[in-house]
Amino acid sequence: MTAHRPYAELVREAEKARLLLDAARQLGETLEPERVYTRFRELLADGVEHDGVIVSSYEDADGLIRCDYAWSDGEQLDASRLPPLPLNREGHGMQSRVIVTGPNPAATSICRAHSSPHITPSAAPCPASDEGRLRMVERA
Repeated sequence: MTAHRPYAELVREAEKARLLLDAARQLGETLEPERVYTRFRELLADGVEHDGVIVSSYEDADGLIRCDYAWSDGEQLDASRLPPLPLNREGHGMQSRVIVTGPNPAATSICRAHSSPHITPSAAPCPASDEGRLRMVERA
């Protein structure tokens, strides 16, 4: 016997699939990082309330985490004005934790495991690999 799912659940799943397909199309339109980050932020705003988006990258050669894109409180910030941060090899700090453990952990698991009361799922780092460099996207 096949279980029937409620109509509202099917509608939600169809809408989610449509949004993901639309996002994939729009993000795939350019390879220019700045435009991809801006479009990502715009797409995120359609479904998630947030005050900021930060994209950072890590280079193993120098052990530094750099901000590649920053948007906060309605305006894009000059990411080059933010200093690089050294990787904490013990994994303290959300970005260092994800870099040290690799891009496999789900952002929600990181948030649940993080002991700080100031970290919420909406401030989760989302690890992604880009040509061998680890990139982090955080939304706050």
